[in-house]
Amino acid sequence: MRIFKEITEWPDCEYSVLNHTYAVNDAGKCVGYVKTGTTEWIFFKKPKFFDRARRKFIQLKSREFIVNLFEKNYVQY
Repeated sequence: MRIFKEITEWPDCEYSVLNHTYAVNDAGKCVGYVKTGTTEWIFFKKPKFFDRARRKFIQLKSREFIVNLFEKNYVQY
């Protein structure tokens, strides 16, 4: 599993777009995310298509997230 934090800048957008942090499995599908400003992971019942086109991300060290992943409550959709 890899953890990506979105760093896309949205200068031409007329409204505020928040960048989130995403958990992506080895097949490249999104299995969950953390909304900006929160620490709660939201997981999907089924992995979802994850499109990185025209967006910028940095890969975080997944170990620190995985260690804390199951210590906190999370929402499953």
